[in-house]
Amino acid sequence: MRKIILITVTIFSSLFIQAQSNVDSLKQLLTTPLQDSTRLVVLNDLIAQIIWNTPQEGLRYAQQYDSIAQQTDRLSWMAHGQKLMGMCEYVNEHYEVAVTYYLKALASYEQLNDTINIAYLYNNIGAAYSVREKQHQTIKYYQKAHDNFRLIGDKEWQAITLQNIGVQYVQLAQLDSALLYYLPALELFERADDNYQPLEASRLSGILGNIAFVFAEMNQPDKAIRYGLRALKFSDPEVNAGIHGQILSSLGRAYEQQQNATLTEQYFLESVAFASKNNDLKQLEACLELLSNFYAKQKEYENAYQYQAQMIGIRDTLFSRDQDKQMSELLTKYETKQKEVEIERLALEEQLNKAQIKNQRFIIIGLILGFGLLVMLLYYLFNQRKKIESQNIIISKALAEKETLLKEIHHRVKNNLQVISSLLSLQSLQIKDPIAQQAMQEGRNRVKSMALIHQNLYQDENLVGVSTSEYIKKLTDSLVKNYNINQENIQVLTDVDDLKLDVDTIIPLGLILNELISNALKHAFVDKQSRIIEIQLKQDGTRLKLKVADNGKGLPQTFAIESNDSLGFNLIKSFADKLKAELKVMSEQSGTIVQLMIPNFKMA
Repeated sequence: MRKIILITVTIFSSLFIQAQSNVDSLKQLLTTPLQDSTRLVVLNDLIAQIIWNTPQEGLRYAQQYDSIAQQTDRLSWMAHGQKLMGMCEYVNEHYEVAVTYYLKALASYEQLNDTINIAYLYNNIGAAYSVREKQHQTIKYYQKAHDNFRLIGDKEWQAITLQNIGVQYVQLAQLDSALLYYLPALELFERADDNYQPLEASRLSGILGNIAFVFAEMNQPDKAIRYGLRALKFSDPEVNAGIHGQILSSLGRAYEQQQNATLTEQYFLESVAFASKNNDLKQLEACLELLSNFYAKQKEYENAYQYQAQMIGIRDTLFSRDQDKQMSELLTKYETKQKEVEIERLALEEQLNKAQIKNQRFIIIGLILGFGLLVMLLYYLFNQRKKIESQNIIISKALAEKETLLKEIHHRVKNNLQVISSLLSLQSLQIKDPIAQQAMQEGRNRVKSMALIHQNLYQDENLVGVSTSEYIKKLTDSLVKNYNINQENIQVLTDVDDLKLDVDTIIPLGLILNELISNALKHAFVDKQSRIIEIQLKQDGTRLKLKVADNGKGLPQTFAIESNDSLGFNLIKSFADKLKAELKVMSEQSGTIVQLMIPNFKMA
């Protein structure tokens, strides 16, 4: 799935929005004696002004606010302090720590029955999960935020949360579901007179751009162009560079689908130049890939190779940057845990001191003996804890290094497979023989089916298993697109258990699916208007049942799988043998059914 712009707004309080004081004067004011209530207002205003430019400094002032608030009996102050800590941790890219503070603040606001702040916090939690690419958790919290905004009648934030939910469905490759949220959001944003303030225009261009992106993904260029040009009308590249760059690339893709080479090249070049100017590496990677593929199709191979080389370099840079960020987050989590342990230790020491003062009336000898035993016990527990912590650190580092290594391996394998796929695509453009071209395309599809597996592996947290429902969805979408079939002319019906399959099972299973779906797309639907492919993957006790059926013309009457020597069926038989699967092929006038029963399959 190509890049989609997510309007994720982390909401600050009205005090933040209204703060206009000079930063230096606020800092100076904090050096003077102030009542707690006044000091908290000053800290709040100061954080509002510095958080985006100097986020680490903002975090230090948020810690001061939270420390003062927690020593009072005002629940609203304590809740706001926890919310400030969550916001500052979010801006510093410590997302899991931010969620921890948000949840504490949420519990406090629920006690206060503060619906507005509850809605804001649900949105902020969704934003934090979105950055971590945990789409299902993100949708859950954005939906809760939307429900609360609807209760208080805030249409603007209803629209924003609807759009954010739509973005998550795009990332899950559920485009129809995304439109179910995008279009109602657009209705809430739009006005009849097209008279918008700058912020309103930016948000409107964002939703229009996202809708254009979806229609380009669905191969509906007319709608993509209509929404894309309207988005470009309201887009201000100085206000929101990410939205503007996406609109340019979506228009380029739509014009490419209409085979308008001049406008395609114009918008792709503009998108590359714009992403490069703004140093947006993720968007630049996607735009370079689009431009490289376009030049390859135009047989301008020198340009195609040039932009593909740039894309691969940027992709490696992004991967290294993501690894650095993950290591930073692990270190932050570790330091936060250490702080909690230190607080517990100080609390224990305080309790011991109180106990000593209270028991001074007792016999001195008994006090000394009891205290001595307690010190010995604490010393023993302290040493044991230090040993355990030391062992945990060693184990955590080893696991983190192993995880990083596995992710890099899967990432490199996926990259290499994509390069092979690109080379096959470029080579096929120089081949005139249709049969040879078809063979090259089939080889490219097989490579892509394996690349998808490694992509899912390095994106998944456990690194050893692949989600069957997500993988099969991506595989079918890729094959339909590769055979240039309009999605409106074919139905792909799936009934797939969401299993996590081991690599030893998913790779041969994926290649079998690739062959069966490809055969159906190529041969089954000759002069047939109603085209349906059914894919079923169900766990049946200790066995796994795979069924692929179509309503096409069926197989020849003389067909026998044992004697068929085509490469596709030979691969199917070979991988079925590898899985020790029972293979059945049934053909009727109403279509073809291929079924495999796989015993003793491996779960991740």
